[in-house]
Amino acid sequence: MHWWEYPAMNQNKITQPYDVGIVLSGGMAVNDPEMSRINFRSSTDRFLQALNLYKSKKIKKIMLVGGDARLFKNDEKESELLKKYMVLIGISDTDIIAETQSQNTYQNAIYSKKILLEKFPKGKYLLITSGYHIKRAKACFKKAGINVVPYSVDRRAGKTKHDFDFLFIPSVETLCSWNGLFHEWLGYFSYLIMGYI
Repeated sequence: MHWWEYPAMNQNKITQPYDVGIVLSGGMAVNDPEMSRINFRSSTDRFLQALNLYKSKKIKKIMLVGGDARLFKNDEKESELLKKYMVLIGISDTDIIAETQSQNTYQNAIYSKKILLEKFPKGKYLLITSGYHIKRAKACFKKAGINVVPYSVDRRAGKTKHDFDFLFIPSVETLCSWNGLFHEWLGYFSYLIMGYI
């Protein structure tokens, strides 16, 4: 995982704020009407780190990117759910942009481009997504003609450990990480073949 994940950036090294922090949602939230709440899932670190960057004045606006990634669509748009939650916790509605049409990383870049060029044509953009996802996401935005600076979050590879139990005792968590990595490799090479990157 170390060699695939994009290196993280210390937020204190951001001296000039970015106009927009672009958050790729990636299935992190789903509505639970029975409980009257949003359930957060994996990749939620993308959302939390964006909130931190906004509160620290490292980004001026938060752009939530992602509609419904399921094959059979419904009316539930993930970026709208996240926007409602942000407003609920006190973020100004005027500082949140929701892109609701995209269903995959390629479309994230295409649909985001339209909004960014319309609202922030000369802006500086910070791309906030999981470390293992950045290579594909950055390549999609580059292909779409949008220059982004990657901000790696939700990192799976930590500091290398040399403890006996870490090196020799099998871990279900490691198998889950490998599953995510295989999914990302497949996505990257599929996009390469299709000309998306």
